[in-house]
Amino acid sequence: MILPPERNLGRRRRRLRRQLLIPPQLRVDAAPTVKIISKEELESKTGKDGGDIWLSVLGEVFDVTSGRDYYAEGSGYSVFAGQDASPSFTTGNFTSEGAQQDLDELTAAQLSGVDGWRKFYADHETYKKVGVLCCDYYDKDGKPTDKLTTVWERLATHAAMKKGGTPKAKSAAEAAEAAEEAEKEL
Repeated sequence: MILPPERNLGRRRRRLRRQLLIPPQLRVDAAPTVKIISKEELESKTGKDGGDIWLSVLGEVFDVTSGRDYYAEGSGYSVFAGQDASPSFTTGNFTSEGAQQDLDELTAAQLSGVDGWRKFYADHETYKKVGVLCCDYYDKDGKPTDKLTTVWERLATHAAMKKGGTPKAKSAAEAAEAAEEAEKEL
């Protein structure tokens, strides 16, 4: 059965998505597959009174409670607890001001270092991903924001330059995929 073009559009979009292998979180109609965490909820997870400790890197939130000796109040890395302090991972500025530094001020190499820490937490045996932080890097529906898309594009460009090539990514999905592929090859 052939459908009129306007009714066939949904099928074409689904087929195109499968062909391009767009990550689920980038699909326009995707339901969130992870928990959306508010800044207020994250701020409450600092380990105070023996509670959980969460941190965020590029908007991905991880439970690091098992590393209480490192992340609890008064420890060397307590600046990371209860917030997204992505810049501090490579600048070494473990102050509140350093945690709020604009990622646009980081070099591509520093940004790659931040992403390396994100991967460290994502692959860690005991630290588990809890969800994504709204609203700097992910919107209220769990979809990447323009800010995160820009980070992915910069990472893809940096990885391509390190390999001696030129970036070819045209979309956020391709940029994310290119950055992942380039990191695997390095």
